[in-house]
Amino acid sequence: MSQNDSLMDKLKQEFTPSLVSAGVAIAGATMLLNVDLSAKYPLFGYNLPSYVAIGGVVGGSVLASELVHDWVLEKLPDSVKGSWINYENRILSPVLAGAGTYLLFKFGVSNDTDAVNSILLGSGSAVVGKYVSDTFVSKYM
Repeated sequence: MSQNDSLMDKLKQEFTPSLVSAGVAIAGATMLLNVDLSAKYPLFGYNLPSYVAIGGVVGGSVLASELVHDWVLEKLPDSVKGSWINYENRILSPVLAGAGTYLLFKFGVSNDTDAVNSILLGSGSAVVGKYVSDTFVSKYM
């Protein structure tokens, strides 16, 4: 993100990958894990529909990763950042999304949730959503 981008451009860059990743996660949960979209998950004292909970966790994880990358790490001096700054967003987003979906399924659905499938759903959705957003969606925005 460059200094000359307008606020709307910055918001598009932050929210578009999050929304696409959330959509990918909802589709993946439905097709790969056979999650019932009409099911309700208890989250923060509310019974949310499963598509809102899954999309919210993955989208929120990707958004958090984008915000940390663009607003926090950009402010660090170059001597502190080093060359790893380019790779942290590629690692942070899938890790946050994978951990978030695992915790959602573990505490919101069942204690005997398959850890591998739920982590792969979140991590894969973050990676695929970012790729689709950068490759296809950004061309039309």
